[in-house]
Amino acid sequence: MCFGIISITHFLYHLTDPPEILLDVKCLAGLTAKAGSKIELPADILGKPVPKVKWTKGDVVLKGDDRVSIDDKPGHSVVTISKTTREDTATYIIEAHNSCGRATATVDVNILDKPGPPAAFDISEITNKSCFLAWNPPRDDGGAKVTNYIVERRAAESEIWHKLSSTVKETNFKALNLTAFKEYIFRVFAENQFGIGVPAEHMPIIARYAFDSPGAPTKLEPSDIVKDGLTLNWYEPEEDGGSPITGYWVERFEPDQNRWIRCNKIPIRDTTFRVKGLPTRKKYKFRVLAENLAGPGKPSKETDQILVKDPIDPPWAPGKPTVKDVAKTSAFLQWTKPEHDGGAKIEGYIIELLKSGTEQWVRVSEGINILEHFLRGLMDRQEYSFRVIAVNIAGESDPSEPSDPVLCKERLNPPTPPRWMEVINISSNSAELKWTVPEKDGGSPITNYIVEKRDVRRKGWQAVDTTVKELQYTVTPLNEGSLYVFRVAAENAVGPSEFCELEDSIMAKDTF
Repeated sequence: MCFGIISITHFLYHLTDPPEILLDVKCLAGLTAKAGSKIELPADILGKPVPKVKWTKGDVVLKGDDRVSIDDKPGHSVVTISKTTREDTATYIIEAHNSCGRATATVDVNILDKPGPPAAFDISEITNKSCFLAWNPPRDDGGAKVTNYIVERRAAESEIWHKLSSTVKETNFKALNLTAFKEYIFRVFAENQFGIGVPAEHMPIIARYAFDSPGAPTKLEPSDIVKDGLTLNWYEPEEDGGSPITGYWVERFEPDQNRWIRCNKIPIRDTTFRVKGLPTRKKYKFRVLAENLAGPGKPSKETDQILVKDPIDPPWAPGKPTVKDVAKTSAFLQWTKPEHDGGAKIEGYIIELLKSGTEQWVRVSEGINILEHFLRGLMDRQEYSFRVIAVNIAGESDPSEPSDPVLCKERLNPPTPPRWMEVINISSNSAELKWTVPEKDGGSPITNYIVEKRDVRRKGWQAVDTTVKELQYTVTPLNEGSLYVFRVAAENAVGPSEFCELEDSIMAKDTF
């Protein structure tokens, strides 16, 4: 009886075995593979009854998908992962259990890939031209040592990235050559032997100091003006912009180029500056700008135009002369005084002439102390140009602009008045007048005479005849008993002369 029981128990013992997992030899020390490759985790499963198998990745039960497949057969199980990524790195656990027990085994899988983004990316020490970038190594180096970092930037309004360096070994970098007040975006990549990872990108920054440029200097004043320079003095700005003033820039306005030009090559510390090497007798305006680390600030109020000259200098040229009258051998000139007298009184003027067809200016009159001159001794039928020079104690000015050319020729004028007019006969209704020819005919023959009368009780003159050809004329009719005065003018091709007027009135009456 007992023998039978022992035999059955012994038989049942050999029909059941607890699970046992036999990993493939290549998995015993862990499995390392490159990202993108396919890996397999095979295991033989022993035990009676046939154990049930479960794979987990960490604490998560592994299930099949488009990359992961689990193939379970009696006595064997294999996990296949295709197109591996860095996220597949983990400890994989296989568990087998049956009615007799439970067994587990682990496989450490390490997938090597490009590194992750650098950590804690920050930008500091921002200026108008540079900034300082700093970061920590990636939290995931991809399973291989980071060999270097790559730094890139782009303008905020652009989509184009510019590589600043691809060989950065440290976890910091100073970006230079920024444009002041421009907005930039920076990013940093980590690189290992398997490639370049995804970047860490910083929010946009503006290339500018945390403080402002200074305000405008005040009370700019010139002094000590000489022929090639002057001294400028000013007060510092009321506001320094939050950063100490590092220097000043002095600028002058060039009218010929229509722009401001700096007078100093490096910023000056003082609030005074001597400007040298300026062309003499030229007008300039000046201004000053203060500068701090943020750059130059607003300019000061510009000076009025300043004439750069010696305290006493030759005068500027007089104005262009005008020929007011010209005759056969003379000319009458007028001109305006110089815009600047050179710092000394104008002592006189010099006149020079140029004959048309020649190149030699000839000085013909000096010591003229008014702004006009009657020039005699010219040649008939000769064309001339004239120019004027001003003189002060320092010397002579440059010549004025020449006058327009004029031709000397006989000048035609109205004649002078008739002479010796008298009443040679008077009656109750007429008066007979007589006169002699004018002293000068004005260069043109006398063509006629004009006779006028006036009743002394009236103010207005009455023309009697404007076509008289002789040197006498009978005025009629007159009112008997009235007092009359008479006058006569001579006329040529230019026009009438002034009148020759009878001094005393004559009564119209018969004399017999």
